[in-house]
Amino acid sequence: MNASAKTVFIFYKEAQETVEHLFIFCPMVWRVWAGLLQWWGTHWVTPRSVEGLLQWWAGNNFTKAERRIWDAIPLVALWSIWKHRNECLFQDVQPNLEELHEKIVVRTTKRLKSDSRDLHYPITDYVYNLGQIRRCLGGRM
Repeated sequence: MNASAKTVFIFYKEAQETVEHLFIFCPMVWRVWAGLLQWWGTHWVTPRSVEGLLQWWAGNNFTKAERRIWDAIPLVALWSIWKHRNECLFQDVQPNLEELHEKIVVRTTKRLKSDSRDLHYPITDYVYNLGQIRRCLGGRM
């Protein structure tokens, strides 16, 4: 591959694939982030880079119990987006960002449930009743 060759973005096959485009600026992926923030009950201004995203994420104040959930979201999301991208590229799977959003939420809650004994709520409550759980944990919504 020569230096001027471009890697085509897998979800659209028209834009150049860059780290920022794949993980933030792709309109489909941006909707996943917006959905995750809506699930959490917050909003953001789109960061310019993945580093900026992680810095913004780390800069939010939450209770200790809320922080464990909050901190897991971007790591699970970035990994899930990469995994979905590779499934589309190598297994000819069609992009499905609604399913990706749901997988990120479920993977986040499963990870938390396996890592913590004091988060005793069922996974479905984390998925569908996060606001109530956050109130029980002493957080805000």
